[in-house]
Amino acid sequence: MNRSENDILFDCQEDILLGFSRTKTVKSVMSFTNDYKNNNGEEVNNNFSHDNWLGIACWGQKFSTRTIEKLPVFGRHSLRPDNFAFFFWVKHRRIGYLFMPIYYAFQIFDLIRMRKDHEGIPHTSGLLLNYFAMTAFKMDFMFWLTTKRVEKYFGSWLGVFERYYNQPNNIRVLEAYKRSLK
Repeated sequence: MNRSENDILFDCQEDILLGFSRTKTVKSVMSFTNDYKNNNGEEVNNNFSHDNWLGIACWGQKFSTRTIEKLPVFGRHSLRPDNFAFFFWVKHRRIGYLFMPIYYAFQIFDLIRMRKDHEGIPHTSGLLLNYFAMTAFKMDFMFWLTTKRVEKYFGSWLGVFERYYNQPNNIRVLEAYKRSLK
């Protein structure tokens, strides 16, 4: 199967937006988590990115919390302090709250500096990862704060989705988002 690096993320995002879990996504997620477990915690494929981890965690929050239990906290995907803080919180809610100020500080810093590409247009990918994390895990204040920045730079969340999800391998997420607005 010829899949892009973030196909698992895109499958999970599409399911979340559509409001139901498809067999295709369940198989991808189970294969992904089983590969990791069966190799004694070794990251066995290039698809174990922080993007895919976040997609699976958000998908698991909506459809199958048992999936979250199978996700590892430590690894290449969690080298950044904000990723580690968020992943630790997702897996260990009771003590994970101690790490969330790190996550929030990074998110607020990213909103303040709003990186731009070579054409001077603000980056969107981090915003969309945050969109799914904030909505799946009900981070209402961060969602409100991020929405204010999104409105300033893109007009609406639809503008962010249209800017980022415009390639053949991910346009399905944009279409699912548009359907979710109806």
